[in-house]
Amino acid sequence: MNKEKMEWLKQIGAEELNPPYEHNGKEFKYRVPMDDKDYMYYSESYLNETPLDELKSKFKRWCSVWQTSRSIV
Repeated sequence: MNKEKMEWLKQIGAEELNPPYEHNGKEFKYRVPMDDKDYMYYSESYLNETPLDELKSKFKRWCSVWQTSRSIV
């Protein structure tokens, strides 16, 4: 993973998981806390394959959806 993506992960508060979290046969190496009990997970392969601008755009959209869904509940 390149340096810019590592910096972005730090900016959004991502935590590196050691050992990685496994779910449905996939391995997730990073997680971002969304609140006290929920997280967004990223696999290393997804981070490597996805351009930084796309990662940022999807993260921003997901945060917006997350906040909207939390305010409705």
